[in-house]
Parts: sequence; structure tokens; C-alpha cells
Amino acid sequence: MSGTNRTWRMLAVAAGVVLGWSASAAQTSPPSVDAPPLTVAGAALPAVTAPLSPLDLRVSVDLQGDVPLATYVAARIGTAQLLQRTPTGQWVAWDGRDETRVNDQFAAFGGRLTFVVNGADFSAQKFPIAVFLAYRTASGLKFGSFTVTAQP
Repeated sequence: MSGTNRTWRMLAVAAGVVLGWSASAAQTSPPSVDAPPLTVAGAALPAVTAPLSPLDLRVSVDLQGDVPLATYVAARIGTAQLLQRTPTGQWVAWDGRDETRVNDQFAAFGGRLTFVVNGADFSAQKFPIAVFLAYRTASGLKFGSFTVTAQP
């Protein structure tokens, strides 16, 4: 291979690396929300405006020393459909009973628990979506809720 061909190939590889890096650097991370601690009485968390196609949020709560044994994410569409998120990010119908909850298996780090609310396209919904976050401790269930409205 001649020196010129080798130089052009090296430049092409370098350009590919730079272009690949700039494309990945241009991607935005999902919106993150720092929420107040969840409580046994239910905490009112701040409302969020976000793209619904697909919904992709991170909600971080202060555990205040709690040790979560299980974590849960559910959503209510309008006044009817109740869904829960599975550990794989799928949303499945849920009957609302405690014994049928699916553990999302989120792990706590540094005294905080970050819930991932993603995996569904809610863009066809005409109403705000109510999202419920919860975790179980040895002493009971702590939870909170917030609404998500479509970003214009």
C-alpha cells in the first residue's frame, strides 16, 4: 500500500472517530427530576412537562436512610387505564393490587434512589399521565405521585 493511500485511510478512520464522537455527544440525556422523599402517606411530587414519544425520565428521591427491598413504577392514563413498568421497561396492565406489583429492581446509590420512567409512547394520550413511584422497606410502602404533561 502506498504512503498516500495509507494517509487517506488513516484520515478516514480519524474522521469516522471524530464524527461518531460528535454525534454521540450531541445526544441529550433524559430529563432528571430531584424529588422530595417518598412517604407512607404519599408525597406530592413536582409536575413534569416532557416529550411523551417515548416518555423517558429519571426521578431521584432521597431515601433518608431507608433501605429499599423492592421498587415500583405505575402510571394511570386519564381516569381508566392503570399500567405498571416491568424491569425490562415494558408497560403492562395492572389491577392495582399490592400482591400483583412487579418489582422494577432499581438500586440505591449514595442514599438516593433513581426511578427510570421510560419505555412507552404515551403521545396519543389526551390527558396528563399520573405516575406513581414507590419502594418497599421492612416497615412498609413509601410512595409519591406526579403528573406528566406533553411538551409542546
